[in-house]
Amino acid sequence: MNFHVAGEPAILKFFADVLGWTPGHRPPFPFPGTWLYQGQDALVHLVAAEGDAPELVFSHIAFRTTKDAADVLAKVRDSGMPHQVRQHPERAAAQIFVQLPGAIVLELEARLSGLLDGAARRHLSRAHPPVSRPAGRTASPARPSGGRAGRPPAPARTTRCRPPRAS
Repeated sequence: MNFHVAGEPAILKFFADVLGWTPGHRPPFPFPGTWLYQGQDALVHLVAAEGDAPELVFSHIAFRTTKDAADVLAKVRDSGMPHQVRQHPERAAAQIFVQLPGAIVLELEARLSGLLDGAARRHLSRAHPPVSRPAGRTASPARPSGGRAGRPPAPARTTRCRPPRAS
């Protein structure tokens, strides 16, 4: 699970004290955050949000599949659901972010064992998937919250997901 969190130290202390989860390895994403582990398993991904007051906002849920990314992406395209794809920074894997009804974003991580077709290659993006913001806050998917490059926008109750622009 992925959460955007303001007041990260307080949330980290809670998870450590109450559940025994500990911070561990996190790939070099271009935005701040912490991954929490139970043993060898990364259970929760926290993305540092702006602000100091402890606030925890659900962002997305992720699943890893043994299927090839090209096959998964073809099925996602056929579903008609809005989606974005990016390359995992440490593994030969694609992260496919699908906007489901009800403002839920689902991440499907699938292996990149072969070449993706031209459309899929153009669809790869290093940008975090756009997720909407809490009511009263606005941001463009092209401009992350706080104006910091590479930082994902904060999640919200309503979500809009657009394919990345071709470069």
